[in-house]
Amino acid sequence: MSDDIERIHAFDMDGTLLDTHSPETGQVEWQRLHGEPWPHKGWWGRPETLTKLPVKKFEDMVQHLDAAKADSKGHTMVITGRVDNPKMRGAVMHAFSQAGVEPPGDVHLKTGGSPTEVWKGQRLKEIASRYPNLKEIHMWDDRPEHIPYFKSLNDPAHPHHPGVPVHVHYVNRQVEESIKGFLVAQAALNAMGAGRQ
Repeated sequence: MSDDIERIHAFDMDGTLLDTHSPETGQVEWQRLHGEPWPHKGWWGRPETLTKLPVKKFEDMVQHLDAAKADSKGHTMVITGRVDNPKMRGAVMHAFSQAGVEPPGDVHLKTGGSPTEVWKGQRLKEIASRYPNLKEIHMWDDRPEHIPYFKSLNDPAHPHHPGVPVHVHYVNRQVEESIKGFLVAQAALNAMGAGRQ
């Protein structure tokens, strides 16, 4: 019941819960796996980035997700900047399945033309309004450029202030992404070298 909910746990997907490829590493991996350059313009709006490339879970964050789902007074959700359409929604669910992660029942993909962080703030305010006894919101996100905006949601004058404290948990994956990019590039170079022999 909505009266029982005291906390919202909101998790980003790419780079937070799931280890998906960025354009930099993904295009190299695509070439390696499919033997051709990335055939599309853009990246994040393409379902193939989730269905035709490997997706893994971040075990540390899945532990947080599982703990949140076990919170009897919590509402747990995934909120991703991937654009909502039937193909992308299917790709998002495929990515969770491929990574071996059971997502919560509430998964939000981006709608409208607002920047991702603004849309997430709007969406959280809408969801918070459903719960009269809500006490706090916890957000997990890996994009450093979005963190100041999310923290600003605590300002009562902010147009998307949800009426309760917003605890922002920055998931720093930048070092991991650099290492992953190096390893993918190294594997591609090794494969090209092996092909020449």
